[in-house]
Amino acid sequence: MAMNQDGINTSNSTTTTTNPNPNPNPNPSPNNEASDIEISQPSGIRRRPRGRPPGSKNKPRAPIPVPVPIPNAANRTHYIEIAAGSDICEYLANIACSRQVGVSVSSASGRVTNVTLRQPNGVSTVTGICEIISLSGAFLPASISPPGYAALNVSLAGNQGKVFGGHVVGTLMASGPVIIIANSFTNDNFERLPLQHPGDGMQSQPAGPSNLGSNGGMFWPPLGLPPSY
Repeated sequence: MAMNQDGINTSNSTTTTTNPNPNPNPNPSPNNEASDIEISQPSGIRRRPRGRPPGSKNKPRAPIPVPVPIPNAANRTHYIEIAAGSDICEYLANIACSRQVGVSVSSASGRVTNVTLRQPNGVSTVTGICEIISLSGAFLPASISPPGYAALNVSLAGNQGKVFGGHVVGTLMASGPVIIIANSFTNDNFERLPLQHPGDGMQSQPAGPSNLGSNGGMFWPPLGLPPSY
């Protein structure tokens, strides 16, 4: 290479300059341009972290209110113990009349003696001591449910294992301690249902005789119909 005094190249050779970053593809595709673009979010926006925040499981929760049951004075369950030699029917009838409540007997256990039962084939008396298998019935004074009602149905087991049952007629004497579970209530409704459908030309028959005395109470034995089997 020949140079003059001013440092200028006077040779006829051509000098080629190279690009430090050559671009092999002079016409890049749109996909390549899009891949080189970076999208940045504004600095004021922050991503919400996933999962529970620390300490959230240990936060005290508000107590759930539990309703306190209010005892209903109109309906109560009674655990009654009747001593030996007492008439169970008379005892329950006196409770209903003296307190002016209805009494519903659900179960009983103990022993009774000399029971008169009304059965489909007639009235029979069971002598001796018998064990109570089941006892059910109701006593309703006329003041809360006219015309009143009193009835007891009992199932008994004799000494030889024979089972008797029927509608109690007369007294039901306890030969030992008798435990009775009964419910008392005052909000009962007396409803008389017709025996025939309306429009058949038949009038409803009057109710059967009630077990009421002259003072509006109840007397024994009951005059109702025997239970159906």
